[in-house]
Amino acid sequence: MYRLLEPEEDKVLARFQNFYPTEFNEKVSSSRLMDKFYRRAILVSGVIELIEKSEKPITIVDIAGGRGRIGSMLEKLLEERGISKSFNYVVIDFSRKELGKSDWKLKVRGDMSSVPVAHADVVFMLNSPNAVVGFYSCFLKKYGKPFEKGLDIKAFEEMRKTEEFKVFMLLSHMTSQTDKLNILEATKLLKQDGVLTVGGFAKGRSAYPIDEMEGVPLKALLADEFMLSGNVMKHWEDYSGNVLGDQPFFAAAYTKTGEVGKELVEKCEGDFKCSFKELMKNRRFWETLDELEKIETEKKDAAGEMRKATKKIIKE
Repeated sequence: MYRLLEPEEDKVLARFQNFYPTEFNEKVSSSRLMDKFYRRAILVSGVIELIEKSEKPITIVDIAGGRGRIGSMLEKLLEERGISKSFNYVVIDFSRKELGKSDWKLKVRGDMSSVPVAHADVVFMLNSPNAVVGFYSCFLKKYGKPFEKGLDIKAFEEMRKTEEFKVFMLLSHMTSQTDKLNILEATKLLKQDGVLTVGGFAKGRSAYPIDEMEGVPLKALLADEFMLSGNVMKHWEDYSGNVLGDQPFFAAAYTKTGEVGKELVEKCEGDFKCSFKELMKNRRFWETLDELEKIETEKKDAAGEMRKATKKIIKE
């Protein structure tokens, strides 16, 4: 995404990323309560059958894959089935910390344009890497109540005139275009007939807007919706800072049916850049960014003090 922007816009996007929750591996993915999620995603993808049938190692790309949880689970499932074949596994993540020190052969820090492979057999994207969404979520939490449905026409017309609503619409559009670009970039990594597997909260399926994207060369193969142990939501709430409650997860697989049209990518990129430029002109946006950054800093400082106090109590 950074390659699309001017230097000043780069700085703003970097500030957005500071709102994104961290320590996903420690707080969520490393938990055994998440095993079922990774198992179901792998089974939906059909990757085990591909490995079994292929004469040479297939290539798998794991986008925003952190410590390579998909790779570890896949090895376990292959072992359970007595399949001794190897596979090429590429893990990509923005965060060097999230990539950790795992011994996967190929780890890439960056975005999808950084992946040094083409014609992958399978791409997993179980955590859509959206640099805008962290700030957008904080903005909605603080200012989004009036934007919820239920207003009469007059009240809605008045709300549309507010600067907060203008910021909301621009952020919403930027988030949507980023999600669409992620799908297009992931599809470009695949070989013809390769498989893209996405997944996460069923409620958050809009982060993978494949079905509403006109012209995207993907055909639905298989989808699965399921519940995990209720205790897993405690990990997600600790990670996100939000009260989530029990809710279903999903995994869905799509096969690539053609090449990604250049015009599709250019339209999404153009729409994103246009919205970003408008956002940068909005005075209320800068005020909310500064305000929310201050709130986030205070929250992190408070959490740090709480951790110190907890450690002290444990030692005593």
